[in-house]
Amino acid sequence: MAFNFGAFVGGLSESISEDIQEAQDRELKFELMAEDEATKMRLASASERRTRKATQDKLTQGLAAYIGADYAGAIVKQHGVAGAEQFLSAAQNYDGDFSAAIQLPELKNGVFGGDFASKPLMSLIPSQDKPDDPTTHADWELRWLDEELTIAQMTDGAEKTKAKETHQSKLEKYYKLVADREAAKRKDDTGEDKPFYTNDQREKILKTQRDIAFSTLTGFAGARELSTQERAGTNVISVSDYIAAINTYNQNAQGPNDENLTNDATAAATAALQSTNNFAEQVSINFHSKLYEQGFDGSITFERKDKKPTGVMNEIKFNTLADSNMLDIGGVYLLKTDSGTLKVVTYLGFTDVFSNAENKTKYLTHSNVTGIAPEIFNKIKENNFDD
Repeated sequence: MAFNFGAFVGGLSESISEDIQEAQDRELKFELMAEDEATKMRLASASERRTRKATQDKLTQGLAAYIGADYAGAIVKQHGVAGAEQFLSAAQNYDGDFSAAIQLPELKNGVFGGDFASKPLMSLIPSQDKPDDPTTHADWELRWLDEELTIAQMTDGAEKTKAKETHQSKLEKYYKLVADREAAKRKDDTGEDKPFYTNDQREKILKTQRDIAFSTLTGFAGARELSTQERAGTNVISVSDYIAAINTYNQNAQGPNDENLTNDATAAATAALQSTNNFAEQVSINFHSKLYEQGFDGSITFERKDKKPTGVMNEIKFNTLADSNMLDIGGVYLLKTDSGTLKVVTYLGFTDVFSNAENKTKYLTHSNVTGIAPEIFNKIKENNFDD
């Protein structure tokens, strides 16, 4: 069979063409694959940038609430996400007004200047002196009172009510544990009681109790000394001091039962009672003088500056309201009795533990005004004397 060279060349040419085409196809495929990988990388990079920007924006907004937008942007720019997150966490956990406490350097190089790059970021956080953890019952007692004062100074509402309930629940459990062991611990080798509190601790307990009572009575969020002047001519100080003595006595009786603190509370109550009696007596005198003014018809008016009663009402009605805690704490009330007298009392809102009466009440009884002519007494109308 003759060799067909033409057919051979044609076949070879066709095979070479196929190899070239196959190579070109592979090269094109590799190029497409490379471009596809680059596209994926670009897309991934763009997604990362969007995520990073969203994180930076969120951090900037969070920081801006504490230090303003310009400083927030500068911190994120100069210290990155990690540094900004650490700074924001410190700001959020700062015990106090962070915005007022922090002092930032002036931004001299534009909004995103390098002012923060040259110093450790966390060195800008205001330092705080953290109190040591309580180690004795006396320390814990003072902490409880500080917490109670903070609650007393809160704005009235659901949050304050919940805080008081939580505080009281913790306090009751705590005192139950303390009461079970403190009596034995206080005994020395001779069997005598040892002082439980130091003099400074007893003084601080009474002072804090006074601030708590004063804040509860007036709504003033601060130590009572800061508001004493504007309370001149009222019984606010003496009544809040008496209530503070009651609370000191009661809390001491629940746990440590320190004899010295009991004596301190009793002495404080005695001093406060004298001032409370004096104020109530002046109120009684002022009211009684009004009864015999010409043309008295049962209606009585007072000037704003006058020492006047909070209200006049039937004794039975008063007792009902007192049991329901629906009277003004510190209010001086004149009670019309069935025997034709006026009983002068100050409502406390707390059971008077210092009373010698067998059935202790939530109010102080100062005096009983007698000798009022029946025709005058019967004209006296029930009334509330608001400022």
